[in-house]
Amino acid sequence: MRKHTRVADIEGLAKVLNMSPEEIMKGLHAGKTLAELAEQRGVNVQEVIDQQVKAVTEHLDRHLAEGRITKERYEEKKSKIKPFITDFVHGKHQKPKMHSRHRSISNVPDAGE
Repeated sequence: MRKHTRVADIEGLAKVLNMSPEEIMKGLHAGKTLAELAEQRGVNVQEVIDQQVKAVTEHLDRHLAEGRITKERYEEKKSKIKPFITDFVHGKHQKPKMHSRHRSISNVPDAGE
């Protein structure tokens, strides 16, 4: 079953996995998780989690710096990033493409503001 997903900082992720962005997306669309891709490449899954947490945190930091979210909202969202990313890397937030709504790193609970 095909899965639709987006990742944060695909270029940075490609460097960690030593793969091209296209190879990553092809693997994800084939139903593999980021954890499975990492394991196939001999990469520690924690490195993938750390890279994705950093990318999402930087995105959230920009929103705070630009005044797009309050400090309180920032702290609330920031506390949810690592658990969400960990689950995402292990495939827990991927849904079949046919669903009209999907979860991705870019929408960590309320992260798309």
